[in-house]
Amino acid sequence: HMADFAGVPRARAWPQRYLMDCYVGKVIQWPQDAIAGYPALGGLRYHSIGDPATVASVVSVLGPTLDEYKAKWLLFRSLGWNHVSSKWSPQYMDDYPPDTSSNMLASVYALEKALAAPPSLRAAHFTSRATDLANYFSKGLYNDLSFGGNAGYMLLQLQENLRPTWEEGWAMWRELMAAWNDPAWTQPAYKSQAFVIEVSRKSGYNLIPFFEAWKWTITADTRAQVASLNLATWNYNPVTAL
Repeated sequence: HMADFAGVPRARAWPQRYLMDCYVGKVIQWPQDAIAGYPALGGLRYHSIGDPATVASVVSVLGPTLDEYKAKWLLFRSLGWNHVSSKWSPQYMDDYPPDTSSNMLASVYALEKALAAPPSLRAAHFTSRATDLANYFSKGLYNDLSFGGNAGYMLLQLQENLRPTWEEGWAMWRELMAAWNDPAWTQPAYKSQAFVIEVSRKSGYNLIPFFEAWKWTITADTRAQVASLNLATWNYNPVTAL
């Protein structure tokens, strides 16, 4: 599912990665949910996560509790590093690590596609979403270490609201991620501007006000290119719709 989302023609993950990531999560025992790359933080706790049977249960059983959903999301997120690339992260979207936001989006996609997790659980996946975004919009600090997660929230706002259905929202993102493999998009000075143009083009809306609300710098050339598309402006305020 992550390869499908990323427009990758083949699966990159290798089976040993499941146990390796779980083992790392057990050894490091990071206490903060902000570093949510490892399933040790997902409700299974540190004492059992290294057991292969426990790992298998995380992958195969969709449990009814929030902790079990969260554990599975964290596992997908950890595996996602096989499928995302720093070249997919435009300027302004990430600080550390450079591909956090695209991995977050891929992880949500995989969880909902592979395990049929209901979209209503998103609020549970990101329990601090409103708080984090309110803090970001009040400060606008691109070097805030939490902004990798905030950028993920920004991407989810687009996926959740730009299309009539969530599946159509995911279809738009699959197209965008496939286009993102174009080498022209990987130039650092162009990535964020290309992102604004292409998301506007594929969504059918002028998204410049949306990105400006996220405190992105929009160049005159980008404004001209988006204006030439003759698109209606998207009437959505990310600041008030946390």
